[in-house]
Order: sequence, then C-alpha cells, then structure tokens
Amino acid sequence: TPGVNVAKAVTVPLRSPLTSGATLTPVTAPICGDTVPTDSTSPAGLASFEAPGVVSVIVIPDEDGPEPTPKPSFRRAVCDHLDGHRLVTTEIYVIPPQYCRLCDVEVDVTSKSGFTRAMLQEAVAAHLERYLHVLTGGADGDGFGFGRQLLAPDLIAQIFTVEGIAAVRGFQCHFIRTKSDASPRQGTLRMCPDGDDEFSSLNLAPEETVSIIPSAVALSIVL
Repeated sequence: TPGVNVAKAVTVPLRSPLTSGATLTPVTAPICGDTVPTDSTSPAGLASFEAPGVVSVIVIPDEDGPEPTPKPSFRRAVCDHLDGHRLVTTEIYVIPPQYCRLCDVEVDVTSKSGFTRAMLQEAVAAHLERYLHVLTGGADGDGFGFGRQLLAPDLIAQIFTVEGIAAVRGFQCHFIRTKSDASPRQGTLRMCPDGDDEFSSLNLAPEETVSIIPSAVALSIVL
C-alpha cells in the first residue's frame, strides 16, 4: 500500500467486525471506516457468525512496542488501495489487531550455577516478550500467530530454553482481552488449573494475538 508501512496483513474470510451504530457503505464501495466502537467498554474484533461476501483484513504497522496498532488513517489508506483489487460484490473491512494481554507473570525456576535471580528474570522477560510479539515472535521469528492456541506448557517450554534455567518449577499468569468479544474475557493461565477462572490453554479469536511487557514478569529461584 503506497504511503504506509504495513509490516503484516492477515485475511479472515466470511467475518465482519463488531460495530457500534455503524452505517454500512453500499457494496459498490469499500467498507473500511473506523470499526472500533467509541465506547471503550464495548467489544471490538470480529463477529462470531459468518457473513457471505465479506473479507476482513487485519493490518499491523511497522512500528515498535508490544502492541503495534494502525491508526484510522492508516487503515483508510490500505482500504483505498484494496478497493482497486477486490470483486465488486466483496465487502472489505480493514481492522486493527486485538491483543490478549499477559500480566502478573509468576515463574519459579531452578537456576544453573553462576546465574542470579536478577539475571534470569531479565532473560526470561526478554525471551517471552520476543517470542510473543506479533511481528518478531513465534517459533520461526515471523510473528506470533493469530487465532492460535495459547498453551501454558508451550510458555513453560520457552522459559526452559533460556540460558541459566535448570528447571521450571512453577508458572502462572493473568490474561485479559482488550476488546475482543471472545470468551473468557480474563482469567489465569497455568499448568494445572484449579478453579473456574483458571485454564491450561486459551483459544485466541481469529483477529487476536498476544502481548506482554517485560515488567509483567516476576521470577523466583527455588533451591
């Protein structure tokens, strides 16, 4: 798209965004206005039902930070560009990504000789931030995927690969969805759930990925 730096784009067919009192444009023009409700408590993201003739495109700008999010003008530029390439009967929505935020991350580890708690906490936090980033994360470094499963065992396995970690003795973190309409909206992710609000895995919505900041990680060394 000329004039904007799109780092990543993901298409979701047959799904339209949740809107708050939005007026649909005629099908002869692209539909790509600001689809985020003005009420910050309202859900955003994509509707759960199929919408024939609709394609939603998630765009992520090439920018720093744990949650790269396109501005309305950015999405408008992409939509105007796509208008020249779509079928006349296709409705196109250009939408921002939704983030499932991980916070209050608690990790208990056994360390190898020569590694302090401060060293390991910094290393684990940096590794999780890198692995979960929408642009540079994932196993191949091309971004943590949309609509995938977020697994507590997978995060534990990632922590175990950090230099200086001999064993991972405990792990849990709190998650909260930004505006996605997916359920559950919040809870605790841990290896062995023991409550209605605890889970060992979480299914992300098609428009949803994960974010974390290093300061959210607290690490303890178990002797």
